[in-house]
Amino acid sequence: MRPGPGVIGRTVSVLLGLCAVFAVAVWAVSSEPYLAAGLAAFLAVVIYLILKMMLQHASKHPEMSIVEGPDVAKYLEALQATKTGIVIDATATPIANTDAPPMLTSGGSDPQ
Repeated sequence: MRPGPGVIGRTVSVLLGLCAVFAVAVWAVSSEPYLAAGLAAFLAVVIYLILKMMLQHASKHPEMSIVEGPDVAKYLEALQATKTGIVIDATATPIANTDAPPMLTSGGSDPQ
């Protein structure tokens, strides 16, 4: 499994590793049921808080959460272009010398 780019994608890998370490810790103290239950509850709260902080960060900084590096600059440029209303798709290939569809050339009636 490959995490996505950005802060969220990188943090998910760390969080999954942390969950594995927590599972081993709870298993190690499983001979003491109250200690294991208390540790599991504590670790569940820690994971919940980490996820909550990740989501708060993602809502404040969506560009940093989904992309990283030079892609952030491209994303911000595209975002600024949509705010100004000037959107130019440089990757679109122009279509030259094409005929209009038959419905348009016949004035809207079906060609007979």
